[in-house]
Amino acid sequence: MIEDLRAKLAINSRNSSKPPSSDGPEVAPRQAKKKRGRKPGGQPGHVGTTRAMAPIEQVDVVKDIRPMCCADCGTLLLGEDPAPLRRQVIEIPPPKVIVTEYRLHRLSCVACGCSTQAAAPAGLSPSVFGATVHALAALLVGRFRQSKRLVVELLDVLYGLTLSPGTICAMEQRVSAALEAPVDAALATLRAEEVVGKDETGRPPPHQSLAVDHGHRSARSLHDRSEPRQCGGETGARRRIRRRGVLRSLDRIRLLGPATVLLGAPAA
Repeated sequence: MIEDLRAKLAINSRNSSKPPSSDGPEVAPRQAKKKRGRKPGGQPGHVGTTRAMAPIEQVDVVKDIRPMCCADCGTLLLGEDPAPLRRQVIEIPPPKVIVTEYRLHRLSCVACGCSTQAAAPAGLSPSVFGATVHALAALLVGRFRQSKRLVVELLDVLYGLTLSPGTICAMEQRVSAALEAPVDAALATLRAEEVVGKDETGRPPPHQSLAVDHGHRSARSLHDRSEPRQCGGETGARRRIRRRGVLRSLDRIRLLGPATVLLGAPAA
């Protein structure tokens, strides 16, 4: 009993999670940290990292600003500056939804009277939403692990699109089906290579899973060897996207156009 009381009295902020304000007078105050004589911030000799200016061929808009008159006497200024001071501002354009209406006309033949309706253009999405909306929704859910309700809210805030979580599920299924063939081609390429790098990363409980990364200069595959979660909120499409790693290795995989995937392809 006495030992327990002594042990409780010996507890302070240094040997427990108690705050320093609860320490009694018997606890010696902490010693102040010795000053090293260095000022905060970058030290002398430190090489800073400044964003390089974009080359002129990547500049979208150039605005030349010339002084109208002399700052000293007010005389009108003429001529050109061969080396003006350059400043670049990087900006994101305001998000705007583009609505395209396709009108499939039906015309009658003047010779036989048979009517013919125009066919839909090749590659036209069967959904109301286009390929870019599908790719963005699948990217947010599969790569950035956002819930369907958060994706719905994000698309509403940024683009004013009104969707439902069920629509996001349908988009996942379409993107997953479109990515089946490129993923199979990538796996076939890996199996055909003589040398393929492999790395495994374990994850602590409760996951008990193993992330396997197979890489080569021509293709890359990242997937989970864990059992899929048996929860109602995860569809089979999301499991395929998550397990095959299609949307997780962004350094090797790009979504272009109607869910087209380029794996390790050289830049055009």
